[in-house]
Amino acid sequence: MKLSASLLVSLAAFFQSATALIAFPGTEGFGANAIGGRKGQVYVVTNLNESGAGSLRDAVSATDGIVVFAVGGVIKISDRIVVSKRVTILGQTAPGDGITVYGNGWSFSNADDAIVRYIRIRMGKGGTSGKDAITIAEGNEMIFDHVSVSWGRDETFSISGTGSNITVQNSIIAQGLETHSCGGLMQTNGGVSLFRHL
Repeated sequence: MKLSASLLVSLAAFFQSATALIAFPGTEGFGANAIGGRKGQVYVVTNLNESGAGSLRDAVSATDGIVVFAVGGVIKISDRIVVSKRVTILGQTAPGDGITVYGNGWSFSNADDAIVRYIRIRMGKGGTSGKDAITIAEGNEMIFDHVSVSWGRDETFSISGTGSNITVQNSIIAQGLETHSCGGLMQTNGGVSLFRHL
């Protein structure tokens, strides 16, 4: 029995997607297949400094990394944090009450394959005016799980442009600071999944 070429291609695509590795157990939606930094090295955040060796900013600026925490507490930042491609941030590894980042926002624009878990982000009045607490303007394959984000100066969590295959699950998106601010603003043609939020 002969199979047509299109049927063979369809079967190959089906089996490839059926065996794709998910980001972590319990992942759902369009961003479930984000790979994060699983092909890179482990970066340990050893201090609560805004920048420099051992800081969160230093850890997320490198491509292909898994970020874990040897410290817990509040990291005060004055400049926005820009996250590189293929980064996994595991806030649940922080001791004590975990990690809160306060003072400005985060950019995940072009941070393809990001996995972010168990982080609290509080932008605040000192953050860059007209900016979101979390911004994704471009980028694909991202998942945010157990993220608490608030006090954005524009929106609190924004996905726009060509951002696609993004999941935000088990999270809190709250309290924009300006009179026009929204919790979330999603303006993209790509797939965005939102699950189990407050």
